[in-house]
Amino acid sequence: MTCGTNEWACFSSQQAAGKALKAVYLSLGMEAWGHDLTNLLRGLRELAGLRIHRRLRECAAELDKHYVISRYSNGFAEGRRGSTTRGRTP
Repeated sequence: MTCGTNEWACFSSQQAAGKALKAVYLSLGMEAWGHDLTNLLRGLRELAGLRIHRRLRECAAELDKHYVISRYSNGFAEGRRGSTTRGRTP
């Protein structure tokens, strides 16, 4: 991959997953807002009573982590989600 392609791939993947989850909501006659895949899955579990496989939740969390940092380079006030470092770099 060329420089910059990784961030675009992360962003596009997260967006595609979000669209797919929102399509599930629509198919159930419900609406969904937002970009947080983890919250969208949680809503399907809580509002529609769907069982969400653990691996799907893990993948959603991973995409969320990469989405925010690819879209907003300073999106986390305390560093990247899932990183071992704290705080923003100067």
